[in-house]
Amino acid sequence: MASFFNSFDLGIGGGSFLLGIIAAATTYQTVYLIASIVFTGCLVLYVGRLWAKKTSYKRSSNFVSE
Repeated sequence: MASFFNSFDLGIGGGSFLLGIIAAATTYQTVYLIASIVFTGCLVLYVGRLWAKKTSYKRSSNFVSE
């Protein structure tokens, strides 16, 4: 459980730091664009893995032993 919270804190802190550097170098529009791209990419990966897990479970449950 501690690893989860450490990773979560690192992601929040590190992401804020990196987006702050990007905001200082560019505009807030760029920051929001990058954040939305990262979010969309993570969402696609999550749904893809969930779908792959679901289809592999369906394939393995169709096995009928004689």
